[in-house]
Amino acid sequence: MQVETAVSSAPATPAKMWAAALEAPGIVRERVTFSAPEGTVRGLLARPAGPGPHPAAIVVPGSWLLEPYIASTVAMLAAEGFAALAVDAFPYFPQVETYAETESVPWEVTQQAIARHSTDARVADDLAAGWRFLEAQTTTRRGGVGVIGFCGGGRDALVFAAANPAVAAVVVFYAPVRLELSNRRMLIDVVPDVSVPVQGHYGLADHGIPLEHVAELERHLAARGVPVEIFRYETGHGFFAHNRDESFAEEAARAAWGRAVPFLRAHLE
Repeated sequence: MQVETAVSSAPATPAKMWAAALEAPGIVRERVTFSAPEGTVRGLLARPAGPGPHPAAIVVPGSWLLEPYIASTVAMLAAEGFAALAVDAFPYFPQVETYAETESVPWEVTQQAIARHSTDARVADDLAAGWRFLEAQTTTRRGGVGVIGFCGGGRDALVFAAANPAVAAVVVFYAPVRLELSNRRMLIDVVPDVSVPVQGHYGLADHGIPLEHVAELERHLAARGVPVEIFRYETGHGFFAHNRDESFAEEAARAAWGRAVPFLRAHLE
């Protein structure tokens, strides 16, 4: 199903929804670590304070785990009743304790680390380890997990879905469809292995992801009988990241969130 949504890309305004989730008294949030086949992986965990069990959700960042909008996303999922875990998609990056520290890490260092360590198998293994950790929590409902991924994390979410039958549904935000990376498949090449419902959110002014690529992704999923809905917004790349003043578009982000949460909930009941 194709849905066109016109949303203005206004300058960033205070992200009240994001901040409110971080301060919500009924939410438990913590930093965690868990073991994966190639080493320890860090995560951000959030859940309702009640005993549950709560439906499970995994969040896959497109860059640093500690970028502020990732913690907000996990908290907002918890506020919606999910047990949520953001998994460090780049555990081989230099270890930092705050997002501000990432500014001192040269771009070349992160790109070299990706080239040396990033593979589809590792992504699937790290996310599966995160799912095992989340599922083992007494407050988490068993039986399936929803996944939200941003940018390259959207691609990784679909890689995880293709490799793990526990995934019940995937939401991707501006995942590049034909981005070529060393040792990695393009997103369009992952499609034949995906069978779970997919919801996508893309910017009409995203110059890095041509609209024809988005249409191609939608068409290929639908041709395989995969339930798919793609929403397009009059904004650019990274519009959900409230800490990026140059790209954040709160109206579009709110609209997308209002679709993503019911979508995940419907497929996790």
